[in-house]
Amino acid sequence: MLDPESASVAEIDRELVALQRRYRVASHEVGERGVRPDGIDDETLAWWVAAHQAKLRRRFERTETVAVTDPVPQVELRKDRLRKPQR
Repeated sequence: MLDPESASVAEIDRELVALQRRYRVASHEVGERGVRPDGIDDETLAWWVAAHQAKLRRRFERTETVAVTDPVPQVELRKDRLRKPQR
């Protein structure tokens, strides 16, 4: 199994998808709700929870580091532009 802290998000996603298909349980149910799939060993379950949490943590870290863009200039609204002139 991959190390959830050092593996890329794409690699973690592939592993989580494989586990979801194998055990037929959604990743958020295992990682957040504590559902234990039938026939899973303790090591795989612990990795699944850690990988799900690492994936979420990285998603939120990535959104915080996005550069702030310049504000968009004022744009004329289409509704006002398409109105017929008053008579």
